[in-house]
Amino acid sequence: MIEIKEAKEKDVSLIVDLLSEMQAELKEINFDRDGYLQAVQESFSENVFWFLFYDEKKTAFGLCYMQSVHNYWRLKKRYYLGGFFIQPEFRGQGKFKQIYKFLREWADVNQGGQIYVHIHENNAKSLSVFKSVGMEDVDYTLLVDHWAD
Repeated sequence: MIEIKEAKEKDVSLIVDLLSEMQAELKEINFDRDGYLQAVQESFSENVFWFLFYDEKKTAFGLCYMQSVHNYWRLKKRYYLGGFFIQPEFRGQGKFKQIYKFLREWADVNQGGQIYVHIHENNAKSLSVFKSVGMEDVDYTLLVDHWAD
């Protein structure tokens, strides 16, 4: 059995610890702990909602965030699901479906009408897992103007 909790500002250090593990696995950026501490702290005032995942021993094994994105043409909010991470030893145990069910219910209660996520096209495992809960491909292309790390 898992427990999912909406994180509070007192959880910033734990969030950053888990993000550090995620970045160590992904090897995408150099992890600046102080920078992450500040960014996560500030995110609480920017429509970002962090969630922590706990096992039956009350040990945090993962996290994600949902960010409300203003939707000018719809009454319901769109939520971006990002920073999704489960420690490797907890993967493949069916936890994702429980977590996603919770997040979808949370979004619905919070005036949500859509959850979307970015997954690299070569990440077959993640694509399969997200599709297993009903997420679908859409006909959009992500464009990025990236000039700094």
